[in-house]
Amino acid sequence: MKIAFLTTDITKSAGTERVVVNLSNFFVEAGYHVQIHSLSSRESSSFYPLNERIEIFHHGMEDYATEASRFKIIRKKIFNTARIPSILSSIKADVLIGTGKHINIYMAFFMGKKTTRIGCEHFPHNAPMSSLTHKLRKVAYKKLEHLVVLTEDDRSYYSSFIKNVHCIPNSLSFYPDLHASLDNKVVLSVGRHTAQKGFDMLIESWALVIKDHPDWQLKIIGDGPLLSEHQALAAQKGLANTISFQEPTRQIIDEYTKAGLYTMSSRFEAFPMVLLEAMACGLPCISFDCDTGPRDIISNNEDGFIIPPGNITLLAEGIKKMISDVPLRKKMGDLARKNIKRYDINIVGEKWISLFNEIPQRL
Repeated sequence: MKIAFLTTDITKSAGTERVVVNLSNFFVEAGYHVQIHSLSSRESSSFYPLNERIEIFHHGMEDYATEASRFKIIRKKIFNTARIPSILSSIKADVLIGTGKHINIYMAFFMGKKTTRIGCEHFPHNAPMSSLTHKLRKVAYKKLEHLVVLTEDDRSYYSSFIKNVHCIPNSLSFYPDLHASLDNKVVLSVGRHTAQKGFDMLIESWALVIKDHPDWQLKIIGDGPLLSEHQALAAQKGLANTISFQEPTRQIIDEYTKAGLYTMSSRFEAFPMVLLEAMACGLPCISFDCDTGPRDIISNNEDGFIIPPGNITLLAEGIKKMISDVPLRKKMGDLARKNIKRYDINIVGEKWISLFNEIPQRL
């Protein structure tokens, strides 16, 4: 069986790319032939380790993420859309898995039905989007043979107007033998510097934490368009000496195991990989209670804290409590590492194989 993924840019270091690599590696080991079609990248390798038997096709579409001119953005979007039919026609696979709403929409309208089209949503159904995209998504998703979502909340929403909706969560990327001692005075957060990730709120919260715990450091790992803005905010708050900003790293396990706890300040999420990774390394986690995601991963007051969305003061209080109560921090870290095993790749991967087995007519 030939399985192809269609993703934006496999050379990036974000969560979606991590998921594609995890599943691709699992499928190859399970005996499937796997391809990855990367729309925006050119000749380069995956950021994450990829089995050498997996084929990568780079399609070199125009990247407009950092484009300032609205006219140029529109022009590049039109040019990219015009290329989609030829790209899709070049994909020879039994199953094509999309990795986001725009790609899923492309698949629905431009991919022939000889290939089973599985849309995979990596954002919650109520994530911000234009009214046009919302309408297109609703029409397009009805055309797909299957839709995979990450939480039961999203499955319930889409099932109200779409058949064949499946809830399959993200899986662990790793489960290292060496885990965090939690003795280092470092609060870690990982993600792209975008409005979604809420690092502005985390910095505001850190200003409250540091008053009581000046010997602790906040480390934020990631790149993105708002990095300089967040650095300026930290300087404005007088926090430059207690907050470090670091580029994405392939040695992310080392960063998790050197931290004392993990915090996530996102405004919205689907099923955040960073929480899975942090807990696999034995870190207790503190997160805002987004509409979907964190509450499916963190057991509140057992292996971490769930904080009301956007409440900067309570986020700071949660961090301070975790810092002050060392026995609690270590107990929660142990439970985090134990509880997160339910998202092992073998467990999650079998859910995908069960889905593939539902479509024998496409084999």
